[in-house]
Amino acid sequence: MLVFPKEELVSRNQKCIELMRERGLDAILAFTDYFKHASIRYLTGYTYQPVWLASSTYVLPREGEPTLLVDRFMDAVKEQVWVSDVRTISGWLERPGPAGTLLAVAEATAEILREKGLERSKIGLIGYDIMPAMCLDRIKHKLPEAQFVDVSEEFERLRMVKSENEIALIKRANSIISKGYEAAIEAIRPGRTEADVGSAMMKALLDAGADFILALWVVSGKAAERVYRTPLITNRELKKGDMVWMDCGMAYKGYFADVGRTTVVGKATEKQRRLCDAVLRMHKNAAGIMRPGVRAGDIYEEMRRTAVEAGYGDYFKPGGFVGHNIGVTLDDYPLIKPDEPTPLEKNMVMNIDPKLFVPGVGGARVEDSYLITEDGAKRLTKVPQKLW
Repeated sequence: MLVFPKEELVSRNQKCIELMRERGLDAILAFTDYFKHASIRYLTGYTYQPVWLASSTYVLPREGEPTLLVDRFMDAVKEQVWVSDVRTISGWLERPGPAGTLLAVAEATAEILREKGLERSKIGLIGYDIMPAMCLDRIKHKLPEAQFVDVSEEFERLRMVKSENEIALIKRANSIISKGYEAAIEAIRPGRTEADVGSAMMKALLDAGADFILALWVVSGKAAERVYRTPLITNRELKKGDMVWMDCGMAYKGYFADVGRTTVVGKATEKQRRLCDAVLRMHKNAAGIMRPGVRAGDIYEEMRRTAVEAGYGDYFKPGGFVGHNIGVTLDDYPLIKPDEPTPLEKNMVMNIDPKLFVPGVGGARVEDSYLITEDGAKRLTKVPQKLW
């Protein structure tokens, strides 16, 4: 069953054809695997099975019909996609496991390109950053006169502005993740463990209809002073006075929600409250300036300015970005990072994710998704922001 109307999926492909004309390309070849499957899902509707072997390619010629190549369950795939030409590889080649699957996909992809008369063509490659060298090398070996050009970033830009159907799915994902956070917050009390909190959230997310949970951190005590931690969740017992921060990314029908929250077990100290208040002020000030035409880099600067004003300038080192577009991937283009020139547009969905980590005090983050409208930014997440 198609998640989106066929007309919308065809329109997305037409944008890629326009990109081909602009770049002088004869076709686009998209590669995805189970862990990063946004491009083929976006263009065809195909949803991956949760298996480690999964990899697929999609050939979209500038003229003629596209072909989707998958490595399993062709009949089931046909029910999910608008593409009429769906094919599957017959099995492994020289090697078993993922390597054999990749080589089989490469062989079949080269044959599809040759069949379409593209063996001497200029082909745009989506997924150059994730396609294994052994796969691309085999395709090039089979088609030595073809030229491959990376167009991954241009494709990411095509996905920046969301359709009404996409926005509806993102809203639903945010409704689901809000239920997860309600359960997690209820579970936070002295004597419970990080695992107890994480389990409560995961159950609530799945009960509410989440497809899958990409990542979930529940971090408490001394560990909360760091930006991230491995493992994501431990069996540490929560103690009165602990700072606890959580960060969760999950998907509903292929569209993501990403929310972060901070709380304190019991009553916050003055230093903890001051830190959390500063992060929330960074968040709200950034949300307040978001509207069409504002550059993503300006949002970053507003957060930095607020952190400096609050006395935390030395701790504003969030790893290069403090937010991102969101949609069919967790981190869509553009990122909210220094000097990012991309202007916001109506119907982008942007995540604001300020965070500060202070030794001896703790760490705080407040992350939500916002729909960009003509009048400003509308928050999609319903979880209370101030939990201290």
